[in-house]
Amino acid sequence: MTLLFALQAAGCVAVALILVWTLFGPRPRRLRPVLALGAGFVGIVGLPIAVLLAASVGPRWGALVGGVAVLGLAVGAWAARGPGDLGADEDGVDWAEFDRVRERWERARRD
Repeated sequence: MTLLFALQAAGCVAVALILVWTLFGPRPRRLRPVLALGAGFVGIVGLPIAVLLAASVGPRWGALVGGVAVLGLAVGAWAARGPGDLGADEDGVDWAEFDRVRERWERARRD
């Protein structure tokens, strides 16, 4: 019984670490579309299978497959981020220059 508990606890820690890494860790060095699609497919297909397993076989198997499915979705989302997905700064706008021009405009407007 204690070995089973230790394995379950180790699995929970591993899932938590992988989720934290995929959400807050560094971006991948290159875009990985095959990994993104494969892991996302595992996640999307795995969740309904987990529900069916939990209803028919038992909650332990459903939780196991559901955990793998959630990890698949998280890894797929991480792999799809890619190195160039940096948000609004990609448009090439020099925001420091923008702030300087705005400050000059506001001073001229007040004077």
